[in-house]
Amino acid sequence: RNSRARLFVSEGALTPRFITRGGRAAEGALIVTSTEAPAPETDFARTYRARFAEAPPAFAAEAYDAARAILTAIGSGARTRSAVSAYLSGHEIGGLTRTLRWTPTGEPAVMRYRVVAVEDGGFVGRGPVGPGDAG
Repeated sequence: RNSRARLFVSEGALTPRFITRGGRAAEGALIVTSTEAPAPETDFARTYRARFAEAPPAFAAEAYDAARAILTAIGSGARTRSAVSAYLSGHEIGGLTRTLRWTPTGEPAVMRYRVVAVEDGGFVGRGPVGPGDAG
């Protein structure tokens, strides 16, 4: 009660439910996330809302990018898990959220993180963070 401590939560909190259930206690919470929520005015967000009658949830654009990358690999002739992996590790694929690249072991070549704050009952991007960032 009356604490000035900052609440840090995982990216699983990037849902409207976190804000509605948390109420005033959610205000000021900070979330470090790797997701890049599409802006409401993008074609992806508009199409998603038209189809599902709600805003795209966290990771919807990343899921779309991942599915598109795999389908691109399959379209190139890759038919097995190892062939898809080999294709992806040798190609860059432009996505909604970023250019996708993988290591030879199948891990993302680049991970980006950003901070999101809860302000005035909504999520507000605070900017990217990375190794060496102090704030």
